[in-house]
Amino acid sequence: MTPEIENYPAGQATSVACTRTGGPELSPSGCPVMDVGDAEDPGGDGGTTSTGFCLNGQRKHMIGNGEASMNKYRKNSILCGEVDYHCLLCAETLLHEADVERHIRWENHRRALKNNTYVTKFKNDCIIKIGSHYYCELCNIITPTALKTNLHVKDEAHLRNKQNPETTNTTPSLVKRDSSGIITINNMVVTEREWNGIIDNQCLLCDVDVDDVGAHMKSGSHIISLIQTKVEVKDADKFFRKIGADIFFCFTCKEPIPLAVFDQHWESKEHIDNKKNVKIYKGASSSQGQSTFSAEFKNNMKKMFSSSDPSVIANADIATKMDEFKKENIDINMNRSKAVCKVCKFSPEFSVKAITEHIKMHKKAETNSPGFQLDADAESDYDDDDDDDDDYEDCSTDSAESDEDDEVIKQLLAFRLMSIEAVDHGLRRAELAKFGKQHFIKLISGGSKGHCTLCDTYISAHIKNFHQHVKGAKHIENLALKGGRGGGGDGPKGAPEYETKPLREYLRNIFFVKQMDDFWINRRICIDKHSFVGVRHVDKMARIKCFLCNDLYPADKDQEHCQTIEHKKKLFATKVITSLKKGEFCRQFTPTKLHCAFCNEVFPSYPVLLQHLRTPEHINWKQQQKMVADMTDDMYSMHMPDTNTAEADIMWMELTGNKLL
Repeated sequence: MTPEIENYPAGQATSVACTRTGGPELSPSGCPVMDVGDAEDPGGDGGTTSTGFCLNGQRKHMIGNGEASMNKYRKNSILCGEVDYHCLLCAETLLHEADVERHIRWENHRRALKNNTYVTKFKNDCIIKIGSHYYCELCNIITPTALKTNLHVKDEAHLRNKQNPETTNTTPSLVKRDSSGIITINNMVVTEREWNGIIDNQCLLCDVDVDDVGAHMKSGSHIISLIQTKVEVKDADKFFRKIGADIFFCFTCKEPIPLAVFDQHWESKEHIDNKKNVKIYKGASSSQGQSTFSAEFKNNMKKMFSSSDPSVIANADIATKMDEFKKENIDINMNRSKAVCKVCKFSPEFSVKAITEHIKMHKKAETNSPGFQLDADAESDYDDDDDDDDDYEDCSTDSAESDEDDEVIKQLLAFRLMSIEAVDHGLRRAELAKFGKQHFIKLISGGSKGHCTLCDTYISAHIKNFHQHVKGAKHIENLALKGGRGGGGDGPKGAPEYETKPLREYLRNIFFVKQMDDFWINRRICIDKHSFVGVRHVDKMARIKCFLCNDLYPADKDQEHCQTIEHKKKLFATKVITSLKKGEFCRQFTPTKLHCAFCNEVFPSYPVLLQHLRTPEHINWKQQQKMVADMTDDMYSMHMPDTNTAEADIMWMELTGNKLL
């Protein structure tokens, strides 16, 4: 069914009605509908991994790991990659299945899952909407728009999964991540940067230059791109990723190659030479019998154990006691020569004596306070240090080193990446609350996230995230504005930093595409309907915030609010920023409130807006909306007038049809 488009129509926003916790149901055609209500609790505390679908009126159960686990995760809105997992509800990335199992038992996740619903139109296809994304639980695929979702549900692969949900794909066996974070493709070691498509500080997956590699690899938009860009194999030993329409990334050569030379590349001398020098995972079966680590690296480790340098000896002593310290909740980072107590977050001196004394202090405290214990099942936080490939060296064919040496090295590297912290949440939340109170950040959702009232931004409840937000340009600008110390735009400081045009003059034509819930502006840009009128859903779609009127109201009052004369006047008093590069659509709501229509966010000054326009998240949304605009133009450009003849106020009334959207 093609999108319906009209000139200034009225249309109701798509409703979301089918709760995911409802009972079993069949579509009128007899197609299967995912049944969550009668299934085993997807985040339950029991030991079962059973998960079910309602197929032609009969329950189909799958027991065990493998497919059952993947289906269970998808029912929990976990986007599953080859070795990465991303919870779309909680916006949290997880590295191992054990992390996922722990996460789906987390109270806040289960609450969010219970409150989430299927989109009515796609209920029979098991599709939910989280934020602005559509997630197909059957296919483990995200689509950016309703139009693309319409196309997806007609795809042959989706129809197959709909008929036989238990046959959906599971994690490929060739790609693995071990307990220490090492990623391998068919036993070939891949560094974190290579896996994430980061080459020379450019992200191939997101097609952007990256200044802070660690922050970019953690960003939600990057993780989604990573998970949805699968590893492919040719002739059993050629591993690559297709990136866009023009290039592929060869994991052997570790560089992007034009697709035009795809077949020739595998026979090139460069590829054949690189293949001889790949790093092979320890214990893997290979004809060369290569070890994971080079002889040079092993010799350096031997020197550490034979050195007379006191600091080196101290490190060696700690290395031999790492297992013992781990049991006592001490996190050891050999790369940084740092120890951190997971209970109290104190960092003792990096020596066996100091660490041992600290452990004794805790044991004494436990003896004096019998009720004190570490909450091992509490919510996990992750310390994502960007130490991706410093621990690796190229393999050599010299495999004469003893297994004993290898075992020592393996122990030293066992804690190299993203260890899970068991934390005292009482202490952590007290620290967050104290810091937040000083910086306009309020803990909400049971302490699982913070809300900066100054920036109207939600932040994951981790002290590092709070600090990063407070140091950000947006928060600093808003803080300055609140204190009357200046701002951006064409405020009282003088000449404007950008050029603008009144919205009335900018709009040559505007049409509303009903099924996409988008406005088609000047036949070149598609904007979400709520973004165009300056409002945004908050509080899990329960309320709406109006950027123009500075008002917060229940979602069911949306039409009533936007039909007011005050709101209409403010909307048509806005100015479109015309000094930006082609393809952007940003407006000045006030001199200190600049609005990005693609992302539906406001910024306090022009420099902060420009900074936002360079972010991967914005670029991703802009690209998605451009595809929608191009498709709309292809279908309807021959049938629409070039300009409007109505005055802006008349256009507005016709646009709303005495209703909002």
